Amino acid sequence: MPVVSFPVEILWSISHNVVSPHDLRSLRATNKTFRAIATPSAFRRLLVRDRVKSAEGFKHILEDEAITPYVQEVVFHDASAKYDGSMTDWDDDTGNDDVEKTIETLQTAFSLLSRLQKLTILRLVFHPIWVEQHDEDIYDISDELRTELAVLTGVAAASPSLTLHSLTFLNLTSFPNEVFEQSTFQSLLSSLQHFHVANKTVGFAHEGFNSLDPYVDFWERTIPRLFLLPASAPTAALTSLALHSDEDIGLIPEFSFAGLHYPRLTSLSLRRIFFHETTGTEEFILRHKDTLTRLELKECRIAVEEFAEAPSEYWSAVYRHLADGLEHLIDLVVVERADESLDPIIPERPLRYAHLDPGYGFMPAFDVISGEEHDAAALEDFRAVVNARGASTVR
Repeated sequence: MPVVSFPVEILWSISHNVVSPHDLRSLRATNKTFRAIATPSAFRRLLVRDRVKSAEGFKHILEDEAITPYVQEVVFHDASAKYDGSMTDWDDDTGNDDVEKTIETLQTAFSLLSRLQKLTILRLVFHPIWVEQHDEDIYDISDELRTELAVLTGVAAASPSLTLHSLTFLNLTSFPNEVFEQSTFQSLLSSLQHFHVANKTVGFAHEGFNSLDPYVDFWERTIPRLFLLPASAPTAALTSLALHSDEDIGLIPEFSFAGLHYPRLTSLSLRRIFFHETTGTEEFILRHKDTLTRLELKECRIAVEEFAEAPSEYWSAVYRHLADGLEHLIDLVVVERADESLDPIIPERPLRYAHLDPGYGFMPAFDVISGEEHDAAALEDFRAVVNARGASTVR
């Protein structure tokens, strides 16, 4: 049977319509022509999991000089996490037959990221929950935490040669890590256009905080000084910032946006960050009034001082300030946690405020706070202003 030869244009069209990396790599194995055509698309994005076979395959790719010039994005994905970092609703029964080899290979492989000259996107999705047996002994660590530390150590080793535009940490363990202290790692942040940090708390529950709690140090030092400050230089390129906490943050532990400004910031997403005069959250947002076009607030609350009967400021005032000040905002997302009443007749009440429980921490204000009745209308007015502006921009 004679060999049929297709024009190169048709072959390019075929390869460009194949979306799956697995299918692209199968197509690449067909012949030399498809190998040359499909290679750039097949290896533009690399996904590695916490399994020995995946880690070894990832390492082999980074050692292949014929492939590394095409890699632009690397994603590490814990097998127990979804893409957004949440826990999967299915059990991974494949297991990891050699944990020690997996951890060792992952650290070595990520130290080879320096070979990827076109790498601009790095997304690290770690294990969704804290599985250590003893919260107070973070050195008696699980395989999940050892894997996280191995990946971060590898990235730190490669960081002097990297120029990333997008960096994402999901389920980052909330305790100090000497990796983040390295100047080379901090310099990695100066080139970022997108930075997303979402933590997981050390421990499932706690009984208050103390100054020695690693979780406190993480939020009082690591996040503001080692993450946010290096990315806020006057020449910083950051246009998108997402800072997500899995517990209410701002007073205990103390956290503040004071002194932080990103000249090019257009998109900001905050989760469970307190609005309070000491956190400066509202002021931080308004400092970016000239550039901000998108704002996302997820379960952010206003803290009510201990022994105080009312907050120092209501959401109704905050929403008015933001509506008036953010003149370029065209996209607004506000996600609120509701008090899910057992009585279907009673409408769910958003938990917009939090009180301090000295033995635990800040807890949502389940009792109605006098003055909060104006919040809902102010939020709707804020949304209406933003929606109208967005509609006029489209026209």
